Amino acid sequence: MAFDRANIQREHKLANFLNQYDSQLNERKQLPNNTLLDQAWTLLQERLNQPTLDEEVVHLGIILCHKLKERETPIRFLSRYLTQSLPLSEETWTKWELVDHLALAHRYGEMIKTQKDFLHWALRNIPLQDICRVMNDATQALGWVALGQGEEWMHIFHDLLPQVEAIETNRFDRFCYLRTAGVVCSELKRTDEVLSCGERIHQIAQEDPSWEKNYYLIAEASHLQIKAYRQLGRIDELRRLGIETAHFIEEQRKTFLSTIDHLPGDFWIRYHNLGAQLYFAGQYDLAIAQFRRSLNMHEGTSHTYLWLAASLWITTKDRNEVLLLLRSAAHLHAGGKSWRDYRDLPEFQDVRDDPQFLQATLGTE
Repeated sequence: MAFDRANIQREHKLANFLNQYDSQLNERKQLPNNTLLDQAWTLLQERLNQPTLDEEVVHLGIILCHKLKERETPIRFLSRYLTQSLPLSEETWTKWELVDHLALAHRYGEMIKTQKDFLHWALRNIPLQDICRVMNDATQALGWVALGQGEEWMHIFHDLLPQVEAIETNRFDRFCYLRTAGVVCSELKRTDEVLSCGERIHQIAQEDPSWEKNYYLIAEASHLQIKAYRQLGRIDELRRLGIETAHFIEEQRKTFLSTIDHLPGDFWIRYHNLGAQLYFAGQYDLAIAQFRRSLNMHEGTSHTYLWLAASLWITTKDRNEVLLLLRSAAHLHAGGKSWRDYRDLPEFQDVRDDPQFLQATLGTE
């Protein structure tokens, strides 16, 4: 049975810290109180000292460490958790999370070996129809690219996906696998294959026109096409597609509100993801509109604030608004730790060492 955060049986205190933080984040009236994460971290350390790791501790620990951008601690406790006797579904989840955290920690050599071992194990232990999820994460796939093994990743993709029967229950996993393949092909400058992956995602969406996630697939297919247009220098077509995709997302928003009177909880990500593609393509005016829509719906992520700040700085030089956005980015990043990634962005090179910018990103820890 999958872990149910809403049905905690033992770790009520740890779950409560996380729930309070998320509640403040979702209310959007003010930035969440990072001391809640500090208290949760202290409690997690106590729980990890127990002789046997509890399922709820491990799952809640992963959620907390994600918020804190803590990578090494999960690698240690996930590795330890795998030495315990676990149900098949729990062992599968744990192996996936271990691969993911090795990728997040940039321990790519270990990650690739661990993921290969995971794939070999999965081929023996889980139904082939569920195998896509072993390899379909983009962060993990980019680790292969970083070590010059992107072509091997693509070889596995071309070998594995045709073996998977296209059924309703694996539709989303197949989409994720194709989207990640598009990202890898983009990194490998295989632009025709990027466009092909986008077309194949559209085909998946057509398997069931009434499927509630169709709008998500169509939007993400457009993002791959935007990547390809950027590489090809086809900026007019890129902008036209960006505008069309923004309109499509807005129409979906109206449809949700008119039919079920509310939006999916993650709908804000549609604006964020489109904004990110437009930002990386240097289409700052279009990106700004999408990031603002995202933040109007949800507190967003640290990168929503960072990329909006970069887009505004390069186009408006509005110091007050940009500094406020950078403060929010640092507050949300890793529980308020200092976060100065802005210094690596080309839009901020004229203020890379500006005292006000350095102070704004000092964090609140």
